[in-house]
Amino acid sequence: MLTYLTFIAIITTCCAISANKQISPTKKEKYQPGPKLIDETTRWSKCIPDYQNLSIYDFEVETLEGEFKDLSAYKGQPLLVVNVATFCAYTQQYIDFNPLIEKNLANGGQFTILAFPCNQFYLQEPAENHEIMNGIKYVRPGNGWKPHKNLHIYGKLEVNGANQHPLYEFLKVKKKINFSLGRGRG
Repeated sequence: MLTYLTFIAIITTCCAISANKQISPTKKEKYQPGPKLIDETTRWSKCIPDYQNLSIYDFEVETLEGEFKDLSAYKGQPLLVVNVATFCAYTQQYIDFNPLIEKNLANGGQFTILAFPCNQFYLQEPAENHEIMNGIKYVRPGNGWKPHKNLHIYGKLEVNGANQHPLYEFLKVKKKINFSLGRGRG
């Protein structure tokens, strides 16, 4: 059973892809955050990327090795997008990810988890990208843990604030699915 885990989004099939949009950074550029909330009445400024015509498959994300991966590689697969941190109380959720994937695959389905380390919550992911897998394998959860082939752990990014990654901005604007699953507190 999953421990108390905050899912950002479960995505099966998204909107049409807009091939002309460049949302993600190139390897040498830092990404530019997307639309900014002006206020609750006007909602968005006029120079916003048109998130309504985008899907999750229009984004690129940085790998732990510093390369960029196009999320269109996951087109048509059910995805779970989750932020993680090695030194978080919920780090043990990594142990639950592999059986969750196996259970869905055994039922004849496809299922992939995209995990994004984030250091914004009490600085619980202090490692550099190239150090994260060793932290997970040998420290927390430790014991030589290895991710399932359908669990992809990407490079650190920000999920909130002025420097939030455009993928998380898109998920918040477009999907608005935030819920917890498992044992809650009280």
